[in-house]
Amino acid sequence: MQRYSPDEDFAPEVAEYLTVIVQVFADAEDSKPLFGGCTLYSGSSCTIPSAYVPEAEDEWYLKVFDGEELVAEGPFVIAWSDATRFDAVDGITAEAVAPADWAERCEYCYLDGLASMIMLSIDREKVIAAQPEAQFFPTFTELVSVPQSEFVDDWKLDHFKYIYGRSGLQSLTDEYQGDTIQLPVTTYSNSDDLISYVVLYEEDYAPIGYYSSVHAMTTATLAENLTPTNLWQPLGGYGDGIDPDYSDGYVEPCTEGPEICSNAQLNDLTVEGYTLYRQEFGKDTELFEYDKGTLGYTIATDRTKGAHTVTVTVDAPAYSTVNYAVNASGLVIKTGMLAAGQQTIAIDVRPGVDYKLELYVTSGDSIYYKNYQLNLNYPRTLQEGFILEINKEKAAARE
Repeated sequence: MQRYSPDEDFAPEVAEYLTVIVQVFADAEDSKPLFGGCTLYSGSSCTIPSAYVPEAEDEWYLKVFDGEELVAEGPFVIAWSDATRFDAVDGITAEAVAPADWAERCEYCYLDGLASMIMLSIDREKVIAAQPEAQFFPTFTELVSVPQSEFVDDWKLDHFKYIYGRSGLQSLTDEYQGDTIQLPVTTYSNSDDLISYVVLYEEDYAPIGYYSSVHAMTTATLAENLTPTNLWQPLGGYGDGIDPDYSDGYVEPCTEGPEICSNAQLNDLTVEGYTLYRQEFGKDTELFEYDKGTLGYTIATDRTKGAHTVTVTVDAPAYSTVNYAVNASGLVIKTGMLAAGQQTIAIDVRPGVDYKLELYVTSGDSIYYKNYQLNLNYPRTLQEGFILEINKEKAAARE
């Protein structure tokens, strides 16, 4: 399946809405959507079922609703131009870091539970000399979760045109970052091989191409007691790459009716030993247990326990999948995928640190999805909160 976010040039006003519904039509005159539509939350992307993704150039007509109100509409062109993959870019290197060097190479990384670390190095001047039009770049990684012997080079320019918000791009021209930008890529509790990507963009945010490299994990680059999966097989003859419909792992297709196959609502969400608060408009308004109509929750971690583990139990609907990410102070420290049914996520928390768990639930027919958030906030004294706000202001000033 392919994931997209609406182009800012198409609907810049959509950003101010917390939740909108996107419907895709064959053309402006068509009154029936191509499929059921999808819910787009602020800062998220919209999942388009593979059956409706065109193989050649095509044009859709999008309508965006906030409740019953039509807030934006317009054509959406998909060109599917091939994205250029650079075998090498002068100034971009990626290397696996040995566990003994993790603390030195990344002073701010959370080391508890760390499985592997890749260090991306971007020499700004060399990259611009090699690609004079390059102005911005994001990075991302893929896990090699099935046997694979070659790059799955089906990336198109349209992937890179819409998959990233502009806030996720880093500048190649800002001198305050130094001559070389060091970006650690970390994984937690996972020993899979990795593919790292750096995508280059022009000044007008048009994608130029991308550089990718494979990192086959070994006992020398994994945390102690982890076993390499050895799923990357560069000699060939072992695996055909990742099926585009199941890039996160195989999921049994749903053959039931829409009531089951189109369900992306969690059946339950609990946190052992804690009471959930409902989050509305950035505030925790009242004591609240899990409710299917509520997407944002908060707990206050116990400051008397010191470092401890918080266990989150997720009950996902039949045939659905749940991709999750745990953030600590803005850094992704853990990711994973859950199958349908009741599953648990263990989050190691430390005093003085706020965490956020994001859950992306995709229905069995891959048409609908919901984005749940659970904030794990460390309860601070008035003085601690005041100091935190001062530090945030200083960080914003440096940016």
